[in-house]
Amino acid sequence: RYPFICIYGIGNALLIKNLAKHYKHLFVFESEIELFILALSTLDLSEELKTYQVILFDAVAKDVEIHIAMFFDQQSILEYLSLYEMFISSHYYLKYYEASILSLNELCIKSASVAIRNAEISCILPLLTHEYMIQNIPSMLESIPFQRILSERKNKFENA
Repeated sequence: RYPFICIYGIGNALLIKNLAKHYKHLFVFESEIELFILALSTLDLSEELKTYQVILFDAVAKDVEIHIAMFFDQQSILEYLSLYEMFISSHYYLKYYEASILSLNELCIKSASVAIRNAEISCILPLLTHEYMIQNIPSMLESIPFQRILSERKNKFENA
């Protein structure tokens, strides 16, 4: 399981509250501070915020790049940065904040690249290994012995 997830948009915070149970860190980016206030007034995230399980970022703040870099530079997150992906909490954000999401995503990718580049070689090695594994998945899937598949599916389906 990944130790963190990046989400654009806090929504009503119910999604954030439920995801907090499954991740060590949730990075939540929001462009409208009023939506942070509204979400936090409807649902109590105080414990998650206090333990840094949920980390809120003002996506339009001037120093957001510094904050992202600080969190991405942590050892527990650094090992999984090559798997970074920004998730969008609802279609509302995609409809009205697409440009902001794209620029923030580029900023996160840039910060992740810098953190990985500055890391020790012992940290980069697992990332390279994972990259090679991802590259080899298509050939591994193409090389499944056809006879084994047939024997496993025999008598389970009419056509196989």
